Order: sequence, then C-alpha cells, then structure tokens
Amino acid sequence: MMEHYVTDTGTVRVGQLYREVREGARTLRVESFTTPRTDWKGHKHCLVICVVADEEQGPQGSLAGRSLVDADRLTGPDFVRIDAEGGA
Repeated sequence: MMEHYVTDTGTVRVGQLYREVREGARTLRVESFTTPRTDWKGHKHCLVICVVADEEQGPQGSLAGRSLVDADRLTGPDFVRIDAEGGA
C-alpha cells in the first residue's frame, strides 16, 4: 500500500490534513491512494482518497464522508496543509 505520492509541488502522505481555501471549505484527511496513471497527454495523475473531517455548511456543522481529489490539486493553490508537519 502506498504511504505517499510526490507531485511537482509537494508530497502527499497518509494522515495529512488539508483545508480548502474557498468559502464553505472542507478539511480532508488523506486515507489512501489509487494506482497512479498517465493520461493520453503524458500527464501523471494519482487520486487521493480522503475522509471529510469537517465541512462548513451553514448552521448544520460538519458532515462525514469521503472524497476523491487529485494529488496535484491537494498540493496546489486550492488547498492548504494544516497538520503539524509544516501546516498553516
């Protein structure tokens, strides 16, 4: 089982927490990875299976669930790492 995946902008590891920067943001905890693949243009992709640890949704509070996010998106400008290892 993969414990981490390296993108051009960072390394995603099992157990890390990421927070979306948009309004109504989710906090995601990395649970596991799908098998990395290369698309027809030669770009590498790896989907990260995350547990939604918290989701702002008005007065209802947090929701539980899972989410699939491309590893490059997690290490890009849409998310900020918030766990103890160099997070916000």
